[in-house]
Order: sequence, then C-alpha cells, then structure tokens
Amino acid sequence: MFKVLGSLRALDLSNTNMENQPHSVGELIHLRYLSLENTKIKCLPESISALFKLHSMNLKSCNSLSELPKGIKFLTNLRHLELPSMDDWNMYMPCGIGELINLQTMHVIKVGSDSGSCGIADLVNLNKLRGELCISGIENVTSAQITPEASIKNKGELRKLIFRWSCVDSMFSDEASSVLDSLQPHPDLEELTIRGFSGVRFPLWLGNHMFGISILELKDCQNSKELPSLGRLPCLKHLSINSLTSIMHVRRMLSVHDETTCCDYGSSTSRAFPVLETLKFMNMDSWELWDEIEATDFPHLQHLTIMRCSKLSGLPSLQALQNLRIKNCESTRVAKFPFPPMY
Repeated sequence: MFKVLGSLRALDLSNTNMENQPHSVGELIHLRYLSLENTKIKCLPESISALFKLHSMNLKSCNSLSELPKGIKFLTNLRHLELPSMDDWNMYMPCGIGELINLQTMHVIKVGSDSGSCGIADLVNLNKLRGELCISGIENVTSAQITPEASIKNKGELRKLIFRWSCVDSMFSDEASSVLDSLQPHPDLEELTIRGFSGVRFPLWLGNHMFGISILELKDCQNSKELPSLGRLPCLKHLSINSLTSIMHVRRMLSVHDETTCCDYGSSTSRAFPVLETLKFMNMDSWELWDEIEATDFPHLQHLTIMRCSKLSGLPSLQALQNLRIKNCESTRVAKFPFPPMY
C-alpha cells in the first residue's frame, strides 16, 4: 500500500476502522507526522522503527492498542508521542523509551513489572518533557531505583504531574512512602494528582512552603491515616481530597506536624491556606472531626464541597466562604454550622 508513497511527509489515518498497520509503513522513510488517533488498531509493526525522521506520532484514543513496538526506541527524532489517556488504557510499554531524548510531549509513562518493560530509569534522559506527565504503575517502583538522575525534580518544564498506583496494598505501604518521598517534583510544578498511593504517610516535600503548586488532588489513598501539611503552600488555590477512607481527623493545617511549626516562617505564612479558593472533600467514610481554625485562615475560600462524608458532624468557621455544598452526609447537622448571626 505505502510502497508507491515513499515521499510522504505526513500521514493521517485517524477516525478510520483500521485494525492493523501494514508492515510497509516502514518504507515511508521521509515521514515526519503519523496519526492513528481513534482507530481500532491493535498493534504497530516493528517496521515502524525505520521511520528515523518521524517527529510526531498520535495514538490518542487507540484503546485497542495493547503494546508499543520494542523498536520504538530507535525513533530518536521523535518529539511528540500522544498516547491514550490512562482511563482508557492498558498498554504495555517496552524498555528503551528513555532513548527518545528529544521527546517534548508524552503524557503517560507506564512502569511495568518485568525486566523487558519500561522502568522509572527511562526518565533519566527525558529532560525535554514539558506540559503534563502521568507516571502509572508506581507499585512496580522501588525507592532504590530512583537515582538522582531519574529524579522528577530535574524536569523543570513539566507543569502537571499525576502519580498513579494501580493497586493499594498495605503490605508495601512503607516502600510506597519511600518511593513518593523520592518522587519530589520541581518546585515550579503547577498541578499535582496523587492517586492510589498505598502509604500511610505523605512526604514532607508536599507541604514545603517553597513548593509553588496551585492545584492538588489526593485520591484513593486508602491507607493514609493523616493528611499532609498543606496550610503553608503559598500558591495553592484548588484542593480536592477524595476517598481517603482512613482519615478520621482533619486539623487546622490538615496535619498535626504543622501545629507547632506554622509560625516559624514569619507572619506572612502563619495563616493557613492564604490563597485557597476551592476545597472539596468526597467519600471520606471515617472522617468525624474538623478542628476549629484561626480567624485569619482561608481568607479567600469561596467554594466548599463536602460529599458522602457520612460521619462528619460539623464545620469550622469559614468567614470568607461564599458557596457551600453538602450532599449525602448523614451525620451532619445544620444546627452545628458556625453561621454568622442574622440581624
């Protein structure tokens, strides 16, 4: 099919019923752009590794694609590798992805459990990555594998990170905590999601006042018994806490560790959550108590959502709050809310 099209620079086969890519695609040696978006393709031929000039490959919404070819590591001019989203994807990624040193866009890297699959070490040379990255399969990572060279802290162009564990196993909670300790991002990161973390404690870097994150989501961290110390984050505007089912007590700064240290950084950081605008708590089955706060805390909080927190009885006084939504919280009593007096 492609033998007579040897001069092609761009090939877009998106939204077709294609299930298999012909082996002859490897003869398109001048190809710079290849899109198979939203096709039914199940595998890519190894001949694709001959496309040395390829700059961009779009595999978004290719939900039937089971694996990437082992020879993908030879596409060293590849700058953009668009993959299916993690919610639709169960693809095997081979080792060698780290040899694609010119990659700027790759939204997902999936760490496998066997020696032939992609590992955390594949991140070592991917220092041009920018925008968004989801690291999935972190349950297959050990802290010893995260060398300084593989550190996420060196990826200064990333703006959004998703750390994703595919299973929650309390047997490995200590190792999960050590791994997350080692995955400290660059301080310029703007958005972070931690999903499926199986550790009991969150890392100290998550609450470091030098961390410039503005959006944070903690989800399905079912072994965590205490929230991280987030009250001193100077840029945090949106916080979502979902399905942390072992949390019983939410403190002023969200963690007991900050109660005696929050004033050590000067008056500008002594108030909790100085710029937070949106706060969501969802599916917190064990949550019973939310401590009182200082009058200067949450000065810009506009939206508070509490859903399916069946044991929570009341709220602290949130003087700046403009929008409150409470749903499916059976133990919550309106009479216990600190509403301002009516005149």
